[in-house]
Amino acid sequence: MAHTNQLHESVPNISIQNGTIIGNRYELVRQIGSGSFGDVWEAFDLLNGHLRVAVKLLHAGRSASEVRTRFARECSALELLIPNQHIVAIRERGIHVDRDYMVMELLEGPTLKEWLHGGGATKLPDVAVVISILEQICEGVAAAHSVKSPGPIVHRDLKPENIILLPIVEARQPSFQAKILDFGLARLGDSRISFLGQQLGTPLYMAPEQVLGEERDIGPWTDVFALGVILIEMLTLKPTGPEERSLRGMVAKLGKRTALRFLEQQRTDVPLWLWEVALRALSTQFRERFQDADEMLTAIRTARRNESMNHPNLYQHLKASPMTRQIIAATMGVLLGVGGMKIATMFTSSTPSCACVNNDSLSMCAPAPP
Repeated sequence: MAHTNQLHESVPNISIQNGTIIGNRYELVRQIGSGSFGDVWEAFDLLNGHLRVAVKLLHAGRSASEVRTRFARECSALELLIPNQHIVAIRERGIHVDRDYMVMELLEGPTLKEWLHGGGATKLPDVAVVISILEQICEGVAAAHSVKSPGPIVHRDLKPENIILLPIVEARQPSFQAKILDFGLARLGDSRISFLGQQLGTPLYMAPEQVLGEERDIGPWTDVFALGVILIEMLTLKPTGPEERSLRGMVAKLGKRTALRFLEQQRTDVPLWLWEVALRALSTQFRERFQDADEMLTAIRTARRNESMNHPNLYQHLKASPMTRQIIAATMGVLLGVGGMKIATMFTSSTPSCACVNNDSLSMCAPAPP
C-alpha cells in the first residue's frame, strides 16, 4: 500500500476530487495523506505512460505568507538534491488555480517509526539492519550538508516519521532503501527564516541549540544530534515509558565509562563503537559532535572496517573531541524518555534550561519555571 504519511498532521478532506487534472498532466487518483497545510494524492502522469506519482497540494487559502514560504523552501531544497537515492525526488512544482503543488516520486513502504513501533512491536531490530539504515540516512543527510550554493541544507526535523523504508524484495534478509522526507523546516545556506516567532521541530529529536533558539549556532551538527537520537531509538526502541523516567536523576551523574556500560547492558549484541558513535553525536556542545553527517558516516564505516580486521582500538577514530558529562546527560536524557515535555535534564547547571510544548507540530520553547 502507498505510504500515507507524507504529511503527518490531521485535518478534514478538501474539495479536490478524484479525476482532477493538475498542471494539465497529473490525474488525481486517491488521497493518501492529509495535513494542516495541504494534502497528498496519488496521481497518474498522463504524459509519461500513466506513471504513478505523489502530488502535494496546499489547501485553498494557505498559499500565502509563512506557509507558502515553507512550501517553496521545501521545493527548493529537494530540487537542489536531485538526484539522490536516499531523498524523495521532486519532479515538478507549480500552481493549480490558487494552490501551490509539487509532484514527487510515490513512495510505497512504512515509515521508520511504523517499522520500529508498529503493532506495539517489542522485538529489537537486527544490529546489521540498523547500521544499514543509519548509513543510508547519513548518506542522504550528508548530500544535503554538502550543498555548495546557497550553502549546506540543514533539515532541522529529522525523525523516524520523516524516513520511509522501501523494502528490497530480492534480499534474502530484511533489507530496505531509506528515503528522507519533509524538508519544510530546512535551512538553506545562511537563511534565517522562522515562522510566527516559534521554534519549529520535534522536541525529542532537537539539539540543544535548536531548542534554545540559538539560530547562529544551528548547522549540519544540529542534524547530527537528531541522527544520534534516531540511532538510540533503533537500537533500543526507546525513549518511552514511565519506568525509564524514574532513572533520570541517577544517570545524570554517570561518567562516560559508566554510561557506556549502561548502554551495553541495553543490548549485549551491539558493538561498543556503535554506542560511542551515539554518544559523540549526542553531545550537548555542538563543537564536540561530528560536524556533519559525512563525518559521522566516515566514523561508522571506519569502525566497521576496523572491526572486521579485529582492530585493537576502535575508539581511536571516534575520540577526536573530548566527551564531558554533558554528553552523558544528553544521551541518557534521550534514552530515558525525554519527549515533548521538559528537557531540562539535557543541560548542566551552567546552561539555561528550557521547557518545550508540542502544539500541532509547532515546538514552542521558553525558559523552564524554577
